Amino acid sequence: ARPRPAWVDLGRMTPQLSDGSFVRVEVSLQVSDKDAQAVLAPLTPAFKSMVTQLGAELSAEDVIGPDGMREMSREIRRSVNDHLARQHIDARVQRVAFSDYVLVP
Repeated sequence: ARPRPAWVDLGRMTPQLSDGSFVRVEVSLQVSDKDAQAVLAPLTPAFKSMVTQLGAELSAEDVIGPDGMREMSREIRRSVNDHLARQHIDARVQRVAFSDYVLVP
């Protein structure tokens, strides 16, 4: 049987964007299985920091609408997976999901 994907919840954050506005997001990271989830869950504070730093590099124009949401998702996945590679951790994030995504001007 194939392992079932699991999720690492980062919770709700409201990073400030480069133009002074904010984006309220609730982020979950999909990983391959429960083993990967157990490895990555303790790293949640580092992942939250990455989302905040990423927000500071983006403007409201960058994150608005479906294209902005997809771009933010890709950038979060890339940042987290790059960090994991640098730490020599084999687990990888497969997908980023938002259960809340609201631009706060």
